[in-house]
Amino acid sequence: MEQMFKFIILDFDRTLVFLNADWPKVRQRISNLCEENGFSAHRELPLFDSIHRAYDDFLELTGDEEKAKKFYKNLLLINKEEESAGIEKSVPVTGALDFLKWLEKEKIRFGILSNNSRDTIEKCFEKFFFIRPEIIISNEDVWNQKPDIEGLQKMLIYAGLNINDCLFVGDSEIDALLGKNASIRTVILNTYYVENQKPRTFEGEFAENFDDIKSIIKK
Repeated sequence: MEQMFKFIILDFDRTLVFLNADWPKVRQRISNLCEENGFSAHRELPLFDSIHRAYDDFLELTGDEEKAKKFYKNLLLINKEEESAGIEKSVPVTGALDFLKWLEKEKIRFGILSNNSRDTIEKCFEKFFFIRPEIIISNEDVWNQKPDIEGLQKMLIYAGLNINDCLFVGDSEIDALLGKNASIRTVILNTYYVENQKPRTFEGEFAENFDDIKSIIKK
């Protein structure tokens, strides 16, 4: 079988691990912090879009860039704290550990590109004895999180590879959008939707399980 990709880029939450963080609580805490500082959070936006808009609103309100950066870090800290609370309840996605072992056996390089915090990702890898990735790009490592391509560009620079040499595996519409924005082959793992009986509401290339991903990597 021919190996089609030299580097596999993996999302984290719901791709490798069901983190089970309380995302409504994250949004509520962010909303509370915004209100304490005199403005309303943009709760209708995706999480990190709302965080960036909160930063912009705080900067416009105060005119103080240093204070705005500190405020932004506090928003990320809220997200990190609630993710950490979910680690104890987290479980691996079906087939994820075997897939990582397969990558190691086949000597296929991989990295993690995630909107989760680095600490959360590393602790889950320790908890589930996952094979360690070459590189982790978390929400703290970029200014513009997925679906922006900033993190992916950093990943490609690290790997020293062309975008056509890489496969991105995710689980969400945000991941599908990143793939479209970057023109990278992207496969959306269907495990979350099957295990939680959730309908898919977006278009993309889907794989039913990690065996399908293996078949795509090696043809």
